[in-house]
Amino acid sequence: MTISNRFVPMPTPLPRPNWTPEFLESMRQIRDPEPDEIMRGIFEAGGLPALEALKPFLYHWDYPVDDTLPKSIRDYLGRPVNYPSFLDFEKVKLAEDLFVAYGPVSTVVLLLNAVPRFFTNPAGARSFYLAKIFSPESLKIRMREVPQFVINICQRGGLKESIQQDGSVKRGPGVITALKLRLAHARIRIVLKTQKAPDNWNQPDLGEPINQEDLAEALMHFSMSTVDGLELVGIHQTDVERAATLEAWRAVGYLLGLVPELQPSSVAEALWLRNTIMKRHMAKTNEAAALIAEMLGIMQELVPRVYRSLPAALMRNQLGDEIADMVGVPNPRLLVWFFRITRGLWERETLFAHLAEKISPYLVDWLIKHPTGESAPVTAPPAIQRSWAMPRRIH
Repeated sequence: MTISNRFVPMPTPLPRPNWTPEFLESMRQIRDPEPDEIMRGIFEAGGLPALEALKPFLYHWDYPVDDTLPKSIRDYLGRPVNYPSFLDFEKVKLAEDLFVAYGPVSTVVLLLNAVPRFFTNPAGARSFYLAKIFSPESLKIRMREVPQFVINICQRGGLKESIQQDGSVKRGPGVITALKLRLAHARIRIVLKTQKAPDNWNQPDLGEPINQEDLAEALMHFSMSTVDGLELVGIHQTDVERAATLEAWRAVGYLLGLVPELQPSSVAEALWLRNTIMKRHMAKTNEAAALIAEMLGIMQELVPRVYRSLPAALMRNQLGDEIADMVGVPNPRLLVWFFRITRGLWERETLFAHLAEKISPYLVDWLIKHPTGESAPVTAPPAIQRSWAMPRRIH
């Protein structure tokens, strides 16, 4: 099976000597020791109810850190993150500027391209499905979390951390969000491995839940597949801008516990890593098809009835037939045919970008005004609020 890469020449066969199939396979058994130990201690003291009680804190990223939380979590979140020296925060600032400039389009592309591509990984799809991250009951909650996650890390200063005169740590919202998500991953690993058949986790076939290889693939899709998707809609990033986008997600990878051995040092390495891991695991699964159906169902709520086929057509146009068929994207043939024969016009005139800009305010309006269940309203700083103008929702 092949994976097309239309915009960037394929990198050399092996950009790093240690990135062998054997090494990548070994990464499937590696978890994240520190947050795993924290969650294991909480689980051993209070069982699954104790983990369940943490969900409001972990999934409301503005939920405060207070004395009601276990001391192990407070200690973990109270320490400086100490970013490694290889990160270039001048590049991260450029990535923040790019997000303010066309964040609505990149967020729509992320949902139509990067997320579905990750679902070609059976372990990734099953972990999302079994953890009820995209179940019918909680899909709307998770659909709010993805844009909020991206807003938090990509807003100006989102990944910044500084030590105050009193010794306290001041953090951007992206740092807090990523650290909470890292703890949430540890919680999910325990939950998945304690579930009984038929919802149990098949570790010999799938590796550890949210293992290092799967985490690396997800991060490469969120960065590089989103960049490729923007190219499809006529937004052409320069080499410097591509490197800046990757740098922001390398910082996120560090915060999420990605091991240094899987941190790409260039766009070429990132593309090689994404494509190689994807080829190692891509397969058609019932879980992926169920997740895609649920995602498209939510997106269809955001457009007038006459345009209900539009989300599937746009997703298929982003993914191509091979990947779209694998994850079960419906094929509204006439609309897909129209997109394809007019592809050059869409790319030259950035018509998709204009369409995404029209759609994204309704998406954000829905995110902010219609929280359900565990979810909190999505918040954004003034610069992004101005960029993501929020009209009344179309019914």
